[in-house]
Amino acid sequence: MSNLENIQATVKLVISILFCQIVGIASILFSEIENNYWYESYIVKTWNISIYSFGAIWVLLYFLVGISMWYVWTSKINYKIKTQAIQLFIIQLFLNFLWFLLFFKFHFIVFAFLDISTLIVIILMLTMQTFKISKTAFYLLIPYLVWVFYEVILNIKILLVFNSYKD
Repeated sequence: MSNLENIQATVKLVISILFCQIVGIASILFSEIENNYWYESYIVKTWNISIYSFGAIWVLLYFLVGISMWYVWTSKINYKIKTQAIQLFIIQLFLNFLWFLLFFKFHFIVFAFLDISTLIVIILMLTMQTFKISKTAFYLLIPYLVWVFYEVILNIKILLVFNSYKD
């Protein structure tokens, strides 16, 4: 690799990580996650993760997603396959951002569940796509996939709690 290629790869790494982190920070800021006392009060204690732990976990996950995106972006794979994977990265980041708003800001638990269900499908598509491009990119997405599955269960649990209060 030449010096120019090294610089370009480094710039792409910084852009990938910053892009994902900005989406994550915006998710937390716009959803006003720290003011969600309803979250703390509705979760069964064994499932409860504090809001602060939730944020720290997301910072790490967005970092891993950013590095995964970088591996895809800098790969020597066919342009069309790479473009499709980058599009999936962007779509899943948007859906994740939207989930934070629906779930934490607006408390639209049903819509949040529909969003996160779609998000899981997109993440599965993304992991399959990244597997073709870079095994490292694929492995970096596994913690993210596992965490979002956990959030699906959490979302279902809260949905059931809200429905039980309606009866």
